Amino acid sequence: MKKSLLLGCIITTTMCAQNPVHFRIHSHNEIQDIQKGIDYTVATTYNNIKTVVYRIRDTVQKYQARWNMQVESNLVRGCLLNDNAYSSATDMLQSMDSHSLIEVDPHNHLNLAPGMNYNPYNYADVAHLLDSSGLTPPRTNVGGYLYKNTDWTYPTTDDWTQWKNGLKGNTFTSYTWTPTTLWGGGTPGHVADFNAFGVWRPAGTNSVTFGNNDPSGLINIGNGCKKWSIEDTTNVTALYNYVSSYIEWCYAQPTGTNTFYTASATMNFRGFLSVAIVDSVSKFIRSMDGLKKQNKIIWENLSDTRATWLTVHSNANDYFVVQCTGIVLGIDQDKLNKKGFGFYPNPASDEITVLNQSGKNEIKIYDMPGNLLLSESSEKNETTVDIKRLPKGVYLIAVGSQYERLIKE
Repeated sequence: MKKSLLLGCIITTTMCAQNPVHFRIHSHNEIQDIQKGIDYTVATTYNNIKTVVYRIRDTVQKYQARWNMQVESNLVRGCLLNDNAYSSATDMLQSMDSHSLIEVDPHNHLNLAPGMNYNPYNYADVAHLLDSSGLTPPRTNVGGYLYKNTDWTYPTTDDWTQWKNGLKGNTFTSYTWTPTTLWGGGTPGHVADFNAFGVWRPAGTNSVTFGNNDPSGLINIGNGCKKWSIEDTTNVTALYNYVSSYIEWCYAQPTGTNTFYTASATMNFRGFLSVAIVDSVSKFIRSMDGLKKQNKIIWENLSDTRATWLTVHSNANDYFVVQCTGIVLGIDQDKLNKKGFGFYPNPASDEITVLNQSGKNEIKIYDMPGNLLLSESSEKNETTVDIKRLPKGVYLIAVGSQYERLIKE
């Protein structure tokens, strides 16, 4: 058995560095969407979202991408009310789940507190609602969960370590759901998620033990270092450049017996009220197609990834975990939005690509004492800068009045 932890791989036997990333797009809707004025039980809202869903489906089909559509009870109820899901074989959820490139999974936030976000359905209940909508059972993927026991409000339901034994419904108490695959171990508000790549069976319910492997536990599929979010206003070029820099990093890492990188990009149904989201998603998937043709990504749903892993790793003692602490990858989308510029890769050795939202500007590189070493004018949103002549070290790159640190390898 070989392990990989933290910044790289502890590898006993290395081979050529070719690590395709097992990649997918996933989407969520939330119980809290009602606070944004999104009520899936309203026919016009539901039908507008359905139109967007089908258009994104067509793009997934065209490029043979993969989509895990992870839904809360409110969307399922909208489908039952507005799409005759009890009796129709062509309702949105059943149509999507019957597509060979798309999986519909349950997503859940049980909330028994009175108020707008009241939700009496736990994961088992949502799985049962999906069965009632005509989807072929069983649903086996968990579409996000609270991995720390200190964050659990309802331990009987939230204790994912016991789900392998079956989870009884909170509302449909005679129904028991037994998932096989965990995905999306997070925290409230996603402030301290367990960001990691790979496939393992988490051993515990805190930030230390969660990354250890328990051969008797459920398989968990890591979703990567960042929440790569596709929205109607997303700078898709910047997002793709950031994602692709990570893909290139994974592809170039030492390869061993258990090496297995996983990642995903996310969409939220709140953005599906704008048809502009279709253009953003289409552009992103189209851009990723180049990496697919280079065999640097493999489009897979969660069930595909589980099956791929188990084909080679039937031994439950095998695992692969790479946590994200200290890994520097490409453009940080948040910084790009706030500062107006970003660059990738970082660290870099030969050249960097500078993304500048304002277009016309001066790109300057200084050493740490403040001496100007390089200056280049740019009138484009994306400019390549040659840094080969710079010695190895730490520098400051400036665009306008904004600065970022650059590491030259």
